[in-house]
Amino acid sequence: MLILHVEDDPNDLFFVRRSFAQVRPDVEITAVHDGEQARTWLSGITRTGDGGHPRPALVLMDLKLPKLTGFEVLEWMRGQPGLEGIPVVILSSSSEPAEIEKAYRLGANAYLSKQPDLSELGRLVQGIVTYAEAVENRDD
Repeated sequence: MLILHVEDDPNDLFFVRRSFAQVRPDVEITAVHDGEQARTWLSGITRTGDGGHPRPALVLMDLKLPKLTGFEVLEWMRGQPGLEGIPVVILSSSSEPAEIEKAYRLGANAYLSKQPDLSELGRLVQGIVTYAEAVENRDD
């Protein structure tokens, strides 16, 4: 299983990657560091395996990103044939109701708050993987 992690904070990248390695070492994490890189990476997905990127099971994305915000990437994804069905889980430090509502309105599948506690982060990671597996199995 491949998860695309869109996050600009190196500390958050480190702790999320570490949690995945501890909870589910079989999950591959590919990280990009801004919204523009996310759009470029997602634009390179191929179905034929001809050198492009494989389709991720899920996109885990922060909202406050350089170049393009998570909102902009999410809105763009939902308008792209072949990308609109990829589950997007927002992982943000913001708990502002307006931001949560906007994320869901633009097509987020889930909105989670970043957890400073590593055991809580581990539980979040397990939930993310369980969700991604359920979506993959539904599509089979």
